[in-house]
Amino acid sequence: MRCGTMSKCSIVRMLYTRSDDPGIVRRFLVQVGSRVRLDQPLVELEMLKSTLELPSPEEGVVTDLLAIVGQSVGHGDPLLTLESVPET
Repeated sequence: MRCGTMSKCSIVRMLYTRSDDPGIVRRFLVQVGSRVRLDQPLVELEMLKSTLELPSPEEGVVTDLLAIVGQSVGHGDPLLTLESVPET
């Protein structure tokens, strides 16, 4: 997922397996105000007894955490909001 020309986008849980099983938010690897780079891990999800790190789709600043640790999230559920950094 790329934010594209939008100034903000929500980072959502994408489907990493062929299963529709929910994932559990284990921990956020960033906090509100964190500046992140492309492919930087943002959040750890536990799915099917495995832990996955969801990477950032682009550089930006985290503006909101939309899920909580321990929350069950399904495909497409928003996890956090990332504001794009303008190119200089």
